[in-house]
Amino acid sequence: MHISNETYGVEHWDAAQVSFTRIERAATVCPDLGPRTFLHAGPPIEAGELPGPTRSALIGALLLERQADTPSEAARLLDKEALTLMPGHDFNAVGPMTGIISASTPVVVATDSAGRTAFSPLSEGAGRCLRFGSHDERTIQRIRWILAEALPVINSAFQGTSLNISRIIRSALEHGDECHSRSVAATNQFLIQFLAGAVRNGVESDRLTRVFRWMNMDAQFFGTFTMAAARILADSVHGVPGSPVVTAIAANGCRVGIRVSGLGDRWFTADAPVGHTVLFSGFDPGDVLPIMGDSCVTEVVGLGALSLPASPVVAAHLGLDIDDVRQRERDMERITVTRSGRYRLPMAGFPGIPQGIDVRRVIDASIVPMINTGLVHRDPAIGQIGAGLAPIPLSVFQAAAAALVEATRSQPAR
Repeated sequence: MHISNETYGVEHWDAAQVSFTRIERAATVCPDLGPRTFLHAGPPIEAGELPGPTRSALIGALLLERQADTPSEAARLLDKEALTLMPGHDFNAVGPMTGIISASTPVVVATDSAGRTAFSPLSEGAGRCLRFGSHDERTIQRIRWILAEALPVINSAFQGTSLNISRIIRSALEHGDECHSRSVAATNQFLIQFLAGAVRNGVESDRLTRVFRWMNMDAQFFGTFTMAAARILADSVHGVPGSPVVTAIAANGCRVGIRVSGLGDRWFTADAPVGHTVLFSGFDPGDVLPIMGDSCVTEVVGLGALSLPASPVVAAHLGLDIDDVRQRERDMERITVTRSGRYRLPMAGFPGIPQGIDVRRVIDASIVPMINTGLVHRDPAIGQIGAGLAPIPLSVFQAAAAALVEATRSQPAR
């Protein structure tokens, strides 16, 4: 693959075809996972730093893996640090919110034509979820039901065919999704193809009805399919010598960090922000945990907050008017290396989405990328309390740019 010195390979995202292959237990695609080994969202974090929702999700994961019989027993294992925590980014994974992935977590597996693979947890559905920190009996039993019934039904529906995630994302952008906070159109397209495949492959009607009803209750069901596809695109341009392109943005409720193509797997971090909040009734900004999750991988490839003009619903929910949206779109063009020729915004001229955040352009323009995000209460018993728009701190781009200059100096002359 030819790598341009101006776009650093980002231009090849237009031609990439990323497909959903199957749902698997996470340990099947990540053998490093064990009964007490877990992946988490964001840059590395120590057990003693865990925010409440992440600690609570780990309690749920220990219960799911039958390493504890009660939440209090699981909590004692956490207190003893009798488990191993690793960033999902080290293992081709991206997880929403807490991002906790255990050996038994059902995950969406995506691949591209070059053989790259990435995975992300299958959505648990609407309501209380492990990703928000819930570990009650209903949450754990629902995951076990997904493994026992939903997983084989979904895989049966797509047996003998493939689901092109890239095409769904392209279409969803034209039908009201920005493909991070809103995945309604994408979910609908997925469900249509799921039903067609299930009927074609003779999935038993009662099982099909139960699984379809469960998926259809979650309008954002397709979100983690998009995350897995975005991770593959980001990985395809990672490791290009001298490249200033951001290939990861992730947060863990304590810190937010970025990785840069030309700087390997090094994280550049700062305190995670809260940002602009739109909260459910009865909550205030003091209740909000700083941002968390790997879902901002969507912004890395030009979706989410970089594609806000695609979703008037999301923009309006965030309190933005048309002038705000247009200005933000122009700002994002100034800090990215190219515009897509494939993924277009439904606005005047149908411009391509801005892609390839460049740390040097961020600094030159003094404009930081924003991310769309769900917001979680500090108390894990409460869960999601709203949504927001958060800036990635300028300091992480400054640190990365300085490291890039140093790395370039240290490279031998040719």
